[in-house]
Amino acid sequence: MKGAIKRFKLARGDERVRYAWEVVREVSRHSLNEPFWKTLKDTFGVREGDVKEIMRFLEERNELQILRSSDGKRLYVSTLKKIRNAPKTLDEWLK
Repeated sequence: MKGAIKRFKLARGDERVRYAWEVVREVSRHSLNEPFWKTLKDTFGVREGDVKEIMRFLEERNELQILRSSDGKRLYVSTLKKIRNAPKTLDEWLK
């Protein structure tokens, strides 16, 4: 997973999107483990900021929609749980 994050940071264009999705899908597989961010750091050595940066990048490219709470805060872990439960949406199939 750390390798995919490094490739994401070095890539440009469509390759960057592909690596970002690779990281998000891998991270979403572990979204049910609590405490989530501590588990990622201990198991894979992945920092919370790196995953959030990748998710914000995908949101800027309209590839992903991060869930928001009623006060406007981003709900990263809830979004990852949603991706884990339903990895492909109808919109993605139609593309």
